[in-house]
Amino acid sequence: MRRTLTIGAVAVVLLSGSAALVPVTAMGAPTFTVGAAGERPKVDLVGEETKRVLDEFYDEVVDKNDLSAGPKYIHDWYIQHSILMDQGLAGFNKFWNLLEGMFPDFHADRHKILAQGDTAVMLNTFSGHHGVTGQEIRIEVMDIYRVQDGKIAEHWDTIDYSVAMKFGFPIPAVVQPADPIDWTGTRKQTRNVALAQEYAKRLFGSGDADRWSALYVSRDLVNHQPGVGNGREAFAANLRKYHQEFPDLTVEVTQVVAADDEFYIRSVWRGHRASDGKALQFSRGDMFKVRGFRAVEHWSALEYHSLIGFEGLENRPI
Repeated sequence: MRRTLTIGAVAVVLLSGSAALVPVTAMGAPTFTVGAAGERPKVDLVGEETKRVLDEFYDEVVDKNDLSAGPKYIHDWYIQHSILMDQGLAGFNKFWNLLEGMFPDFHADRHKILAQGDTAVMLNTFSGHHGVTGQEIRIEVMDIYRVQDGKIAEHWDTIDYSVAMKFGFPIPAVVQPADPIDWTGTRKQTRNVALAQEYAKRLFGSGDADRWSALYVSRDLVNHQPGVGNGREAFAANLRKYHQEFPDLTVEVTQVVAADDEFYIRSVWRGHRASDGKALQFSRGDMFKVRGFRAVEHWSALEYHSLIGFEGLENRPI
């Protein structure tokens, strides 16, 4: 069965659950057509169950520092993509014991969670104080989990390693692997999967931030990204500066999670500085709350350690 979503200058053709991007000639406000109302669920029940599992995991294991409850929520074999942890339940336990030993008051503050089917992304702040020096660690993290048979089966994350490295934690040499785009879910989720890819391509990657921000970003955007102000102009200005320094910037989408009115994009940015050709590569996660097709609120998590060595960038949020 064929279903088409038209977003800006791209039509997304859905064929039996797969997708292809097909150019269209008209440029204007995005329109969405996802087939008859009965073809897709009204509620993502699998996504709701995924959120329930993760909320209980944080309640019982993370918040209470109770690793004995871990087997109830984590598969023994679970796949770990973070450089900070080894594979499986044993790897999680080893890392959590290390954190508790270094930071006796280590804890997580949960800010947001959104899910699509068996995958969910959480925006968390982890903080604590070193048991010997008293130095505070405070890191905002976007954690992505895949749940299978009621337990966590896979994990990715986006972390500011420039904070973690101060305490001796390793930094990644390679980017975490991509996750196939999921086109299942409600009509709004499917629309937002396509919209997320448009944001990455047009807003982030095109080099024409003013044009695409006018279409996709609310004039009164609430922006939680550190160092970048609220509003459409501040959002666009930040992107303009980046493209000026890296004119060959490319943006690769590696993961999308879409709810009915929010979506998450994990992406890898690559480019070369115009002044000397120095190569840049870093990963970032972005959450957008949308009204229709326009962003009204934005959160981000960036791997700022990759900006070290670029004068004027390491202390400037991108």
